[in-house]
Amino acid sequence: MRSTFNDLDFELARQLFSPLNKPFTKSTANSLELLVDYQGSQYPTKGALLLFGKDRNRLFPDPFIRLARFEGVAKSEVIDQAEIKSPLPLAIDEVLAFIQRNTALGAKIHSARREDIPEYPPAAVRETVINAILHADYSTQRSPIQVAIFDNRLEITNPGPLPFGLSLETALSGVSQLRNKVLGRVFRELQLIEQWGSGLNRISSVCLQQNIAAPKFEELDHFFRVTLYPRTAKVAPSESWHISIIEYIQQHGKISAMEAEKLWKLTRRTATSRLKKMCQAGILVELSTGPFDPYKTFILAEPRNQPRKT
Repeated sequence: MRSTFNDLDFELARQLFSPLNKPFTKSTANSLELLVDYQGSQYPTKGALLLFGKDRNRLFPDPFIRLARFEGVAKSEVIDQAEIKSPLPLAIDEVLAFIQRNTALGAKIHSARREDIPEYPPAAVRETVINAILHADYSTQRSPIQVAIFDNRLEITNPGPLPFGLSLETALSGVSQLRNKVLGRVFRELQLIEQWGSGLNRISSVCLQQNIAAPKFEELDHFFRVTLYPRTAKVAPSESWHISIIEYIQQHGKISAMEAEKLWKLTRRTATSRLKKMCQAGILVELSTGPFDPYKTFILAEPRNQPRKT
C-alpha cells in the first residue's frame, strides 16, 4: 500500500524546527525533498517516513536500532536491552539515554564542587550514533543498527558498507558520500550535524583531545562499525617501527613523509600509510592545509599516547 501525505507527522516536524526559529511548512517539506510528485499527487519519500512517519508499527514492523548491554566482554549474558523504531530525530536521544544508563560515571573533585566524568566522551558517542543513523542502509529493515555495550568497549554497527569507490582511508580524510541525502538535509537543518564528511574525523579528534584510546573503524562485509574505548582503557601497544619516528621527532620537532620514507627505507606510499595509522592511533598529529598538501608534516601528540621502548 502506497504511503500518502497524511502518513507524515507534520506536527512533530514543526515541534522540532520551532526551537530553531524555522517554520515548517509544505514548502519546507518540498525543498527538503520529503515529498515527491507522482501522477499529479504528492507522496512522502522513504526518508520522510523514516524521519516523520506516523504509524510506525505499520510502516516499519522491525526496529531501526537494537541495543544491548552485555555482561563482560562477549555477547553472552544480556543485562539490559531495548529496541527503537521512533522517528529518527527522536531516536538519537533515546539511544544516548540507553548508553548513559548502561555506562559508568566517574567523578573529579575541584575544591568544593564535583565534576561528573562519563565513561565515554559524550561528544564522540553522539557523533558516532548520528553517523550510524545517517549512513545506515534502510533498504533491508531486518538488519537494524546495533549498539553493543561491553565492559571494555562500545560498538555501534550500521548496515551498509562505505559507498562503492570510497575507501576507509579516504573517509577518514573527510571525504563523504552520503547514502541518505534526505536525512542529511533535515539533520543539518535541525543542527544535528555541522557539515557532511566531518563525522569520523571529529570522533577521532575528541578521543585524542581527551587522551582516550583511538576509536576503531571497520568495514565488516555489508556493515560498518565504530568501536569506542572507555577512559580507563590503555592505548594499544605500539608497533616496533613507531620508535624510530618518535625519536626523530623528539630530536627535530617534526617529520615529513619524505623524511619518514628515508628513515624507514620504504616507498613514499607505504610511509604515508604508516604515518596516517600513527595519527589514527593518537600518536602523531598531522599539520597540513588539506589531505593533498605536499608540504604536510607530523608532530607528536600528547605524551600519554607515545609508545615506550621495551
